Amino acid sequence: MIYAGLQSIPQDLIDAARVDGADWGRVFLHVEFPLLRPLILVALVLRIIDCLKTFDIVFMTTWGGPGSATHTYSFYIYKVGISFGWNIGYASALSVLLLIVAIVLVNAVFRLVRMRQQLGFGGEE
Repeated sequence: MIYAGLQSIPQDLIDAARVDGADWGRVFLHVEFPLLRPLILVALVLRIIDCLKTFDIVFMTTWGGPGSATHTYSFYIYKVGISFGWNIGYASALSVLLLIVAIVLVNAVFRLVRMRQQLGFGGEE
């Protein structure tokens, strides 16, 4: 996603910065990075959600082993709900807790971005 975002930055902006004497570091810091901030935010939110729901890789490859070394929260919910005596009520409660954690983390990312914009560090609005 980030690479596609870099490819979508107009070359005219980069050329204008280079004509003004900016090296590659300043071009990235002052031209490319501010234009990539919204995309980075979306990628971060999607990655947080993806990490919280990781189940399939653990289920298909290691089944949580050796021991419980590769247990994830989602896999634990599955094992509680299906493997350990069909305790569906407890698994449902754990799923709601996972949803609350995901909402809190995503809201924290959005608040951080909003706070940085209000302090003048945002650049895009």
